[in-house]
Amino acid sequence: MFRKFCVEGLVANAERMKAYVDNSTGVITAINPHVGYETAARIAREANLSGEVSPGVDPPDKVLTPEQLDKISTRSR
Repeated sequence: MFRKFCVEGLVANAERMKAYVDNSTGVITAINPHVGYETAARIAREANLSGEVSPGVDPPDKVLTPEQLDKISTRSR
């Protein structure tokens, strides 16, 4: 019954899911192994306080180069 009435026919809204991820400080976990916990936590905190979007994708203090971010982003998909 659950499958028939609740699950069948569900389709993910990829654009909306991407927006949730892009606007979440949770994505900071992807760069944590590369910059260290303290730096990642500081970036996430600053992003929460300032309301900045996508701290894990584009850290405000440029601790990673765009190439490094691209490599990390590609691996975490």
